[in-house]
Amino acid sequence: MVLLQDLVIANDLIEYNVKGALNANFAFYKGMSEGGGLELTDIDVVNEVWARETAIRTDTKTWINAYLAMAYQPLADTDLAEYLALSKTSAGQALNSALFEGFDRVNVQVSFDHGRAAARFVSGTDL
Repeated sequence: MVLLQDLVIANDLIEYNVKGALNANFAFYKGMSEGGGLELTDIDVVNEVWARETAIRTDTKTWINAYLAMAYQPLADTDLAEYLALSKTSAGQALNSALFEGFDRVNVQVSFDHGRAAARFVSGTDL
């Protein structure tokens, strides 16, 4: 379990996941707003999303540990230690950053699209 906690820290998994969730929530609200499902300014959207940051952070800390325990359970400690060592290198950090950035871009677009679709649904417009 110590290796998993070190992996969380080395890859900044809490911050990356909180950032991703906040960005996705912002995109969803923007999609809802632009689609006519909500009447919110950008400031309203930021305030709404930011108000959930603490809850998102708490939830992330809970699920990340369970997820990693399940995902990496089949690995030997030596394999996990090698992955941790890679994660601490500049190349490992760059890889981790690129993976999260790529996922975030896709997730933000999907969230925005879901927000627009939800706006059409709540406004009674055919999808």
